[in-house]
Amino acid sequence: MPYLIHLAIPAFVLLMAIEAIADAWMRRDLYEIRDTAASIAMGLGSVLVGLVTKAMQLALLTLLYRLSLSDFEPRFAMVGVGAALPRG
Repeated sequence: MPYLIHLAIPAFVLLMAIEAIADAWMRRDLYEIRDTAASIAMGLGSVLVGLVTKAMQLALLTLLYRLSLSDFEPRFAMVGVGAALPRG
């Protein structure tokens, strides 16, 4: 399942543009740049926090892999798959 914030960003930007156009057309002065900037900063901040936490997880797992005492190689993971395949 895709991360919902990534799907919502295009709709969010489109709705902000519609709001700005409607406000300019109706001349009601309801649209403020500060509100838009705050909303965009919150959305980008959310994505940035997710990126930083994923980078920290990757760094930790890489460190743990390098410090591991076992000598795991990917070819050993295929033993179970090979046993399940028909022979001949």
